[in-house]
Amino acid sequence: LGHAHVELDVDGLARSVYLKEGLANAYWPHLSVALLNMLDADKQPLPGERAPDDGIINSLYYLKRDYHVMTPYAGPPGHFKYISYAKVLRDPDVRASLRDKIIFVGATATGLGDLLPTPVSAFSQPMPGVEVNANIFDALRQGLIIEALEPTTRYILSALIVLLPVFLFPRLSPRSALFMSVALILGTLAFSLIALISLQRWFPPAAPLLALTLAYPLWSWRRLEQASRFLNQELTRLHQEPALLSPRSEDLAPGMQFISTLIPVLAWRLYQNSKTTVAEWQQSPQPTSTFTQQTIIDLTPYQRPGWLLAITLAEPRAPSKQETSLLLELVNTYLPQESVTPDSSLEIFETRILQVQETSKRIRAMRRFMDDSLNQMADGVIVINNLGQINFINAKAISHLGLDNTTDQLRHQYISALLNNIELEGPQAWPQVLQQTLLEATSQQLNSRSSTGHDLLIQLSPLALERHQISGLIINLSDISYLRNAERQRAETFSFLSHDLRSPLASLLALVQITKLDDEAMDKAEIIDWVEVYSNRTLNLANDFLDLSQVEHSVDLNFEPLDLCIIAANAVDSVWHQSSIKHIQVNDLSPDSPVYINGSAKFMERALINLLSNAIKYSPENASVEVTIQQQGGRLRCCINDTGLGIPEQDLAKIFDRYFRVNTADRANIQGSGLGLAFVKTVIEKHGGEMHVESEVGKGSRFCFELASYENRNMTAD
Repeated sequence: LGHAHVELDVDGLARSVYLKEGLANAYWPHLSVALLNMLDADKQPLPGERAPDDGIINSLYYLKRDYHVMTPYAGPPGHFKYISYAKVLRDPDVRASLRDKIIFVGATATGLGDLLPTPVSAFSQPMPGVEVNANIFDALRQGLIIEALEPTTRYILSALIVLLPVFLFPRLSPRSALFMSVALILGTLAFSLIALISLQRWFPPAAPLLALTLAYPLWSWRRLEQASRFLNQELTRLHQEPALLSPRSEDLAPGMQFISTLIPVLAWRLYQNSKTTVAEWQQSPQPTSTFTQQTIIDLTPYQRPGWLLAITLAEPRAPSKQETSLLLELVNTYLPQESVTPDSSLEIFETRILQVQETSKRIRAMRRFMDDSLNQMADGVIVINNLGQINFINAKAISHLGLDNTTDQLRHQYISALLNNIELEGPQAWPQVLQQTLLEATSQQLNSRSSTGHDLLIQLSPLALERHQISGLIINLSDISYLRNAERQRAETFSFLSHDLRSPLASLLALVQITKLDDEAMDKAEIIDWVEVYSNRTLNLANDFLDLSQVEHSVDLNFEPLDLCIIAANAVDSVWHQSSIKHIQVNDLSPDSPVYINGSAKFMERALINLLSNAIKYSPENASVEVTIQQQGGRLRCCINDTGLGIPEQDLAKIFDRYFRVNTADRANIQGSGLGLAFVKTVIEKHGGEMHVESEVGKGSRFCFELASYENRNMTAD
């Protein structure tokens, strides 16, 4: 009928069978195929993998096999019902139960027939050959026979699975790659199982699983090798870079020459293990006793265990911690550098990691050094990239811009919002300036005024990091307010000398010329009166200018305890003549008890005279002026009240500026230099006080200043 041979795989399990085989030609069908053909007249094409053409034709010495399939076992041994042959002979009921059944007859007892291990045997007994044939027949009859995938399909799927790590691992982190490797292994097993159960197609996963199992270790080794090579290259490059912080130098003389100007050091000596002298230095040949008067410093707190530094100073004292640190910077040449030497090749990568950590520490120290250096600069510095984002801004730049943010808050912010706080002088606008700097690589210098009122000199330079490619720009902000103020004061002084001071002198010369041309044009008394007027005007202008210059440039005004009430009374007496001419009553409402301040009597009296003189000058006849002094806690408040012309609101902010005078028609004939109130404000500020003014046009003005009382100053100082 056919052959009953079952193929054993390389692991000894019976998984597959050839449905046809024979000598010279595969003409004998398998027993299950022959039985199926007997039961089914319509022969169906045989399933299974066809044998390749081996070129051997009709050789009786060669076994040919075809239609290779795998058996989907219905269950473990005993799944199909076993009936003893003896029971069939004895029991009619058993024989009746076999009617219309397909029966496989064979030996099942141990030692009487073949017993085959199968994938479903597990740890139970092997399966008899007759049951194996029954499983093959059952699978063929139900169409559940398992066929292996076509070789081409199998190779393509295996190649795709194996290539997945090649494409995925380089794009993943090591941890993600490990998870992906496990996922691919489980996915391959799941795919093989699903194809087997659902499609009755067998995809052997052994080769892909082996490749996937080896993929992660091989990829890790390769990545580790590349990382090690990269670290070696980068560490070599970093060590070749010049050291910015504490470079090592074999010549100690220049360094000691500089340190000797800071520290009175006579000699030092460096010990290792508390006894071995490694290096020493002496300012000049010193007696041996010098090193017996030395201070021994243990360098363990400086991460140098086992090292001692002996220092001898010209003064009988121990060096400070900062002085010791300066010397350590110098003797760094003789101290061992932190390095790690691997004990074996297995520690090489760990050594590289430690070296990278040390290098990172150096880079962080360098970054802190650069940040601290730039933050302590007197000028503001802003570094931005090509996108306008702030990469660095120091504290001085933040101050110039009038911001309350910290450097970390402003980092990576866009510069455009900050530039609104700076008003450029001239026709150029910020977009044009940035365009010329970034696109045309042109350095620029501009004048501007910040929102805080500071005059700034702005210098913009393109930032080229490598290969002359513009990577951003550097903005330097220099506060030139002092220079601008000096220029303005110089211009104002020149204007004062050329106009205000020259005008009365020119009038005097005109009188002289008139007198020379015609003796009878004016009588002698009238000429003398005019000469007196112009001379007093010139003298007053000169005195105002000199007084203001003196108080502005005085460092020490010789302060002493003063009774402000007496100063006010003296000032009232000084303006009596001026007030009597206009019949103005000056009322001194100071308290009877003394009120003390710490100040300069000369300048304080002059400041009060200026305030009273202005009040009288700008008040109508028969008006009144009041002087009041009040004590409020630890401060004194002195006010001058008048009922004069008043000051327009728009001029109040400029009333204390040099040479400023309110320009209205009702003041055209009132003489003045524009320096009196500037002098008053300067004097009060020199005394640590504040000036205030309240005024309403047509109703008068109220000038007040506040000072700390002498007792309060003493308590604050204590």
